[in-house]
Amino acid sequence: MHFTDNLKGQLDLLPSLLALLEEKHVSRAADRMGVSQPAMSRTLAQLRDALGDRLIERSGSGMLLTPRAEALIPAVRNLLNDAHKLFATTSFNPSDTEQDFRIALPDPLAHYILPRLASAFQNAAPNASLHAHDLPDLNAYQYTDDLNLIVTPNPGPLQNWQTQRLYSDHYVLAHAAPIDKKTDPLSLPHIAIIPPGTRRDAADDWLEAGGYERLISVSVPSFSLAAELIGATDSVAILPRRFAAYLAETRGVLWTDAWPDQSPQPVWLAYPQRLEQDPASVWMRNLTTNILRSL
Repeated sequence: MHFTDNLKGQLDLLPSLLALLEEKHVSRAADRMGVSQPAMSRTLAQLRDALGDRLIERSGSGMLLTPRAEALIPAVRNLLNDAHKLFATTSFNPSDTEQDFRIALPDPLAHYILPRLASAFQNAAPNASLHAHDLPDLNAYQYTDDLNLIVTPNPGPLQNWQTQRLYSDHYVLAHAAPIDKKTDPLSLPHIAIIPPGTRRDAADDWLEAGGYERLISVSVPSFSLAAELIGATDSVAILPRRFAAYLAETRGVLWTDAWPDQSPQPVWLAYPQRLEQDPASVWMRNLTTNILRSL
């Protein structure tokens, strides 16, 4: 028999027990609990039977607690206080927390969101820590929740995570010098971005699906290096529009909407199911979502 079997039907007697012990009077305890005096008398009988003690005895014109009853008062108070905390709504104040928050996001997205996100995070939660990671092998994270959230264009492997669509993007051509409108952008020397653990640039999947083929002159493992090469060579790169716009703002890189008929590329936010209602995680998700959608 499990130990909880002994508690069935008895835990709900604890508030009445505390009222009886503190009031030392059946009628006053009944008024405090909002029940009739006969009902409280029946509850007292149940408590006496369950605890094997009289608890309250008449003495002259008043009532006295038994030694067992006196000893029970602090324990019952603590139990009820703990129960109240257990079922109370959890509050979260970012300015007070010292929690670590861990997020993962793609390389191009990190460039233009992290400065804004880190600034907003530090202002709201000065005692907390934000840890940003490269977008991991999502298959490895399907059954774990080491991260608070992931921003990804491909949430497919995260079957056990909750997801929400953030926005849609599309590919553009990024280049350092103006391009003649008559020039086929696919004939130019291209920079391919092939992150570690992958075999090809994600843009090539889109190109292949549309029946396009390009000339790749150099490949690099990160968008950061691609941005350097765009400015230092005659090569071009196919980039998400938001990242290209970021490079235009910060580095003077030009970009052309060379393929306006392409399908939108959705970007998703994913988070572990167990954190869906966690107040700290909800705050972190809202902070990230608001910044991403405002760009």
